[in-house]
Amino acid sequence: MNQKYKNTVLVVDDEAANLGVLFEFLRGADYKVLVAEDGASALDIVNRSRPDIILLDVKMPDMDGFEVYEQLQERGLTTDITVIFLSVMSEAETIAKGLDLNAVDYITKPFQPQEVVARVEKHLTLQNLRKQLEVQNAQLQEEMIERARAEAEKEINRQIVRATLDGMQDPVMLIGKDYQIQWANKAMYDQYATDVDQKPLFCYQISHGQDEPCSEATCVCPLKKVSQTGHSITVLHEHVQKDGDKRYIELTASPLLDDDGKFTSMVEVSRDITERMQIESALAEKTSYLDYILSSATEDAIVTTDLDFRITYFNPLAEKFYGISADEAIGKHISEIRDVNPSDEAFGQGLGNLHDLGEHRYETVIEIDGQPCNISSRLSGIFNQEGDLIGYARFSRDITETLRAEKALRDLAVHEERRRVARDLHDSVIQSIHSTSMSAKTARYMLDKERYQALPGPLEIIAEGTRQTHRRRAKITSHFETAELIG
Repeated sequence: MNQKYKNTVLVVDDEAANLGVLFEFLRGADYKVLVAEDGASALDIVNRSRPDIILLDVKMPDMDGFEVYEQLQERGLTTDITVIFLSVMSEAETIAKGLDLNAVDYITKPFQPQEVVARVEKHLTLQNLRKQLEVQNAQLQEEMIERARAEAEKEINRQIVRATLDGMQDPVMLIGKDYQIQWANKAMYDQYATDVDQKPLFCYQISHGQDEPCSEATCVCPLKKVSQTGHSITVLHEHVQKDGDKRYIELTASPLLDDDGKFTSMVEVSRDITERMQIESALAEKTSYLDYILSSATEDAIVTTDLDFRITYFNPLAEKFYGISADEAIGKHISEIRDVNPSDEAFGQGLGNLHDLGEHRYETVIEIDGQPCNISSRLSGIFNQEGDLIGYARFSRDITETLRAEKALRDLAVHEERRRVARDLHDSVIQSIHSTSMSAKTARYMLDKERYQALPGPLEIIAEGTRQTHRRRAKITSHFETAELIG
């Protein structure tokens, strides 16, 4: 069975009797005991076993105790190993020299068992305490170095954070539970604080120009909400800047908690959104006006889509044209309504025209309320402020009545042309008749000589009249042919 020893003791003495006595004393006190009869053996054992304490006899042949000790010092072993010299009571000079060499103690011969054990235990205890103290000092030194490094990093981080926050255009404040501003960035002082040296400075003084916190009736107090819930919030406030100008502020407040999760303070970031709200208000007004115009359009069915041809707007007339409500149409693919299919070759050609010419016009026939209707459509692109195409707009109009009216006008024009030709023919015939000296009978004969066979009177008159009438007849016949072509 292996015995557990308290420490290891090396006894060095050239006298076997002394070695035996010390061995018995120390072994009986539960120490592991190593023995050496000369200095060389002692150094060899130290190199191999590293004892905790050495009892070293001064008077030895070849290499005395002082020489052994000096070699131990040269090897740096006396720092971790305690050395007690063994000497005779009368050797005062020897004892003094040993102490001068920084030996911790000495034991005189003849040995007393209790004294030997007591001194060994005392110096081993001191050695252990010294080692513990060295370890603690080393740990403390490391902790101090680590703390100093951490503080240096924190300071660097604080400087970085401060520089970052001071570079922000948005005011940033650290506000305590008592509404007092504990820290603020440069933007806050530039925009709100008239006196940067004023202490204490409260958030309600800075933001609202008041002498007390805001009431719940006027606005939501971020500090109250955040301290109660422990969560960040974003609210809209109206702040008064140091020049008296009122601004709309989007305020984000976040809590800071201690190790126990309790609220300690709040970080508040204020962003001026006055211009954004004005733009949004103007845009909303324009959008509302545009929606009114589009929804009240009485002639055009208007359908807009995104680039994937998903419907984004469907006005009331489009509902009538395509037989589907706006709520049902929004979000659907345009191919799901009648007469439109982006996969058709004609539609693809239309998109080509749109890209090349800026628009595409075409006509279709669809059924509305059970009746076929002629529809004229115009496809246009929708572009954003940067000029990028973001969608399509289709304007469709029922032109059935327009086409009917145009046909009626064309028919009326043809009828009027026929009447004009008839009048011209009538006038030409009358002129031809009046321009000859023939009688009415001769003219009627010339118009229909086969039915009219003979005329009374001289043959010469008939012959001359016949020649003149033939010329007139050719002209009249051309008018009739023209009238027939027109008819």
